[in-house]
This record gives sequence, structure tokens and C-alpha cells, in this order.
Amino acid sequence: MSDDRHRLRFGLWYFDLNEVKITPAPIQRPHPPIWLGGFTPAALRRAVRYGDGFSVPDANRDVYDRYVAELTKEHRPTDNVRFASGFQWLIVSNDPEATFNEAADPILYQANNYTAWLSRAGHVSEPVYLRDRERLRQSGLLKVGEPDTAITMSREYIRNVPVTHYYSWTLPPGLPPRWAQPHLELFASKVIPAFR
Repeated sequence: MSDDRHRLRFGLWYFDLNEVKITPAPIQRPHPPIWLGGFTPAALRRAVRYGDGFSVPDANRDVYDRYVAELTKEHRPTDNVRFASGFQWLIVSNDPEATFNEAADPILYQANNYTAWLSRAGHVSEPVYLRDRERLRQSGLLKVGEPDTAITMSREYIRNVPVTHYYSWTLPPGLPPRWAQPHLELFASKVIPAFR
């Protein structure tokens, strides 16, 4: 195989890559699955056109059905749909109230910035900003629970949305990775085994 088959040229506004070699070569043939994600109908259509799977946090059954309908419309296979989703924020904790309070402000910052960006892009006609922790709690965006609660919530989610890959964001912006470590360990030791 020619070495030139593994070289890439790519350019955009701010950078230009020329003669970049990607190694090692992928094991999967013809290539690894390409997952695309996003929050908008245009992102879903791009995933259908160019990807092998779609990833969107907090998807509901309607989003899944629209993805499958777009696959069908574009004559793409639907016998092995790759659809990844889960709660946007689900953090497992032995002290949910303390964890909620630690995570709330960074998540408020992120949620309000996403709302502003999506609004400016024309994707949100009536933006709703979460101005304080109580509004965040009422919105249900940040879910913090003990392991048994997380298991119940995740089972219910998977029962309603036929995901092939389940995920949740776990590290609020601005908090150090070590903050998430005990929550991830709790998720790995108590929640994941319930799904095996």
C-alpha cells in the first residue's frame, strides 16, 4: 500500500494542514465508525449524510424516530442504527445535595452560554435562561442522585429511547478532573454492573 494513501490535506479559515500523516492505520475497514452529534435538525441531517452514528444529549424518542426517518429518506441502512444519548448531566453521588451545589454554577454558566449561542444562530426562538440554582433544579438539566436512583433513571431512559450507546456528561466546566473522580468511580462500581 502506498504511503500517500495515509496523508491528509485539510484547510479552513484559521489553519491549513498539509501532508499530515495519520497513524496508526485503523483496524476497522473501511474506516472506524464516524459519529457526528449536535442539537439541531441540521446536525441530525449531517450525521445521516456523512456519519455512521448520531450522538445528542437528552434525546427523546422523537429525535430517534427523526434520525431513523432521515436514514430511510437518504436510503441509508437502518438495520444497525447507531444512536448515542443519555441524560445531559447525570452525576452519581453519595451526597446528592452537596454535589448539586458544587456543580450548579458551572452548569448554569454552560447552559446559559449554549442557550445564547443557539439563540444567536436562530435555533431557539424563545430562549429560556436558567438564572439561579433553583431554576436549574426545576429544569431537570442537572440530575444528581445516589447509585440506586441513577440506575432507576437510566433504565427508564433506555426503556423510552432505543439508544445503542448511553452516555452522560460528568465533569462540569471549570471544575478540575479530580472533582469528577469519586463520582465516576461510584458510577463504574455501582451503576454499570446493574446493566451487565
